[in-house]
Amino acid sequence: MSLSRKSFLLWFFIVLIGGKASFAQTQKKLFLKDQPEVINLSPYLYYLLDTTHQLTLKDIQQTTTQKQFTLNTQPTLHLGKGKKTAWLKFDVQVQKTGKYLVEFRNIPIEDARLYYQKEERGAYAMVDKVGDKIPFDQRKFKVTNYLFEVTLTQGKVHTIYLRCYSKELLPLPMSIGNYQAFLEHNQPKDIIIGAFYGIMLMMIFYNFFIFVSTQDLSYLYYILYVAAGLMSAATIKGHSLQFLLGDQVAFNDLISVCFGSFGLFVVLFAQSFLNVKKYYPKTINIFRVFYGLCLVTIITDFFNNALAITLTQVLLPFAVLFVITLGIMIYRKGYKPASFYLLGWFGMMFSSIMLALSNAGLLPFGSFDYYLLESGLTVETLLFSLALADRINFYRREKEQVQLENVRIIQEQKEHLENEVRKRTSEIEHQKEEITQQAEELRTSNEKLAELTNFREELSHMLIHDAKQPLSPLINFADPGVRKAAGQVLEMLENVLEVQKFENNEVILAKMAVVIGDLITVAINQMRHLADEKLITIKNNIPLHLVIEVDQSYITRVFTNLLSNAIKYTSTHSIIKLESELVSDQGFLKIWVKDNGNGVPSEYKNTIFEKFGRVDKLDRRSTGLGLAFCKLAVEAHDGEIGVLSISEIEELGEKGAWFYFTVPLANAEEPLHRIAKPSPISTEDEDLVSHQFTQEDLQQINPYIPQLEKIAFYDAGEIMMLFQNRDWKGSPALEAWIDRIPFADSEVHYQQLLGFLKQ
Repeated sequence: MSLSRKSFLLWFFIVLIGGKASFAQTQKKLFLKDQPEVINLSPYLYYLLDTTHQLTLKDIQQTTTQKQFTLNTQPTLHLGKGKKTAWLKFDVQVQKTGKYLVEFRNIPIEDARLYYQKEERGAYAMVDKVGDKIPFDQRKFKVTNYLFEVTLTQGKVHTIYLRCYSKELLPLPMSIGNYQAFLEHNQPKDIIIGAFYGIMLMMIFYNFFIFVSTQDLSYLYYILYVAAGLMSAATIKGHSLQFLLGDQVAFNDLISVCFGSFGLFVVLFAQSFLNVKKYYPKTINIFRVFYGLCLVTIITDFFNNALAITLTQVLLPFAVLFVITLGIMIYRKGYKPASFYLLGWFGMMFSSIMLALSNAGLLPFGSFDYYLLESGLTVETLLFSLALADRINFYRREKEQVQLENVRIIQEQKEHLENEVRKRTSEIEHQKEEITQQAEELRTSNEKLAELTNFREELSHMLIHDAKQPLSPLINFADPGVRKAAGQVLEMLENVLEVQKFENNEVILAKMAVVIGDLITVAINQMRHLADEKLITIKNNIPLHLVIEVDQSYITRVFTNLLSNAIKYTSTHSIIKLESELVSDQGFLKIWVKDNGNGVPSEYKNTIFEKFGRVDKLDRRSTGLGLAFCKLAVEAHDGEIGVLSISEIEELGEKGAWFYFTVPLANAEEPLHRIAKPSPISTEDEDLVSHQFTQEDLQQINPYIPQLEKIAFYDAGEIMMLFQNRDWKGSPALEAWIDRIPFADSEVHYQQLLGFLKQ
């Protein structure tokens, strides 16, 4: 090998060794003196993000991996938020051999493991495993921060590794020192934190007793706000796990529940304390939005802790700015207690913003912010308590001013009223004389009016009563037209008299148990001639055996009035139906009178039962007293009467007017009274019909007999429709018989007329 080649190789080896030595010299190393001093490790930390979350210590110690470590340049190393795994390392050399503590202050971290070489040429071993998922009583050091004990040898450079895993934030504040250094370093912190907890608990109990005595909701929201703030601070510092939760490590992930509750009670206290409903009621909807966002944050923390923390960092500053802005606006309206409230918020706003920026990695996470939350809460809690006290004084002063103003107004009103009373007294005396004179005139007029009213009623009663006597012979007159007119006049007079009796409470009901079939028969027979004139069929579907307890004369009149109205307002060849239903729970029978006429409009459902009530005021076919009598008669039996309107009937797919009324059913033990039925057909009728039939007549009529036997005696319309297409003029006997058969007044009479054809 030539000299030049040897020289080149030698030079390359020297450069390579020198480069390695230079690289080694670039590794920052901490020299720990033998002094009680806690040293911040941030300037000496190298970090590597493990994106696979699977690197082991052996992998980390590989030369290629070692070159990937980056020296920290932040005041406090912070690797941001989200799910991350990081490896840290630092080199340390001590002045004196001994045991030292490495402190790691990220309380919410899931997992942290520290490795170092205990012996000079031994393997690396894990010192301890810590994290918020490890119960407090299983920790080696029973303190809130995480501590690792390492034994360091004088003169040796120790490389220490720390593996960290977090699902939320990854600030990495670390320090190192001996036992004495940490004891002296942490003692002031413990005193300050203890004082903070003492002040907060004292304010809670103090204001709780005020709330019990005043029942003021502002004090309740204040207590809840202080309690939520206290729990938030205790959770951040790890004291909630140390003193409250014990081995319930799952609650460590619910830090946003505390802050969400804190935000909720902040806005609740603001709304109540600032009396928002009085000063700015339109902002109530904004408060409701904040309530909803706080609840969403609380619920989200159970499912996505990282998202809940982000929501908290955004929500709390906006909530604070909102209540501060609203407090300034209300203070400018004259609400002086808001001054202490605003002062408290200025301090808390500063600490909250600083803490949020620190948690977001925008500010260093170090000792400067260790007391930020506690100091802000303490100042705010004290000032809020002063604000509540000032609020009581404010309302007291306001009440006193209102009372003074009320006294002044009352005095002015008293003087004014005294003047008015004197003035009005003279006017009243004058009016009293006028009223006395008018009252005397009115009394005289009333006496004359009462005399005239009595005279009119007596005269009308006498005229109606006397008018009935000459009508009696006309009702039995041979001319059907005369009989009809006389019957209508008599019906009108009786309605007038009966309505007048009901109004004067002169009616005494003679109730008895009556078979309804007898009563219906009488009513139908009375209306038979009117129905036959218009070829109207009256169909009875009411069971004839039912027994009711009524005054038969009045209820018969109710039937005849309703049937008369149905016949009047129904066209020819129509059908009127009588139906019933049991009202079992009341012991009444509900009776329906249904026709297919024009019906009753909705607006007349009630007025037609009043005196002179009619649907058509120009209709002269009715006096307007028939339905008024029906209403009085039915109600006298404790029943009710009514009618379905046109629209109600159309909903059932029908048409016409459907009237109904209820009557009481009779008890089974009550003696039964039968109404006398019409006597059977006379011998004269029998001779008039039967002896004039010829054999040819019987042959013509016999095919109709089966159909006639199926028709009820009162269905005159159906009987007449059966024969309407036949011409019987060739047989006088059949014409007379057919004219008579639709007007049979009873079943017996009807069967006797059919029997003539079977003889």
